[in-house]
Amino acid sequence: MSKFKYSKGEQEIVNVLAYQDKRLNALLNEESQYEQNILLEVDECISESEKLLKRIGFLEKDINRMKKEVEVSHKVRKSNEKDTIVVSNWETLHNRAKCEVGDQCELESLFSSEELSNNQIYIQIMNAEYNMLHQLDMVDFAICTLAGVIAGAVDILLIGIPHRSKTGLKAKPLSD
Repeated sequence: MSKFKYSKGEQEIVNVLAYQDKRLNALLNEESQYEQNILLEVDECISESEKLLKRIGFLEKDINRMKKEVEVSHKVRKSNEKDTIVVSNWETLHNRAKCEVGDQCELESLFSSEELSNNQIYIQIMNAEYNMLHQLDMVDFAICTLAGVIAGAVDILLIGIPHRSKTGLKAKPLSD
């Protein structure tokens, strides 16, 4: 149970964040498994190719030169590839989030306990700094009080004391 009560809009945002977190973790797991499988296959192919090259008479330095050429061409080809990213609208994201993770997600569940404690410490530090900068002392209160007394005296002496007349309240000079 969260210690915060979210408004409807805030709850929608938290649900979408939880959905995105779940998808990101799934993609990372899939990608790491896929990469591991591909790397194993590639390593096998490379070792077989190296054996074949040695059998047909290539030297170690020629094989290393070829490896470097392949790595450079792969980097160039990879940098030229462009992926298209499709961004869904908010309603679609929210509906997918409701289906995948429900509609009562908690923001705290997206963070580890270490991250939450670090955030709490950071907030306490920021609050302490703010309070140090914006702290009122007795001098501040005295200045405000003096300013109010002077403003009241100027109002009475220069403008006058209000009195009732047939047309409403009007200023009356102090000497009258």
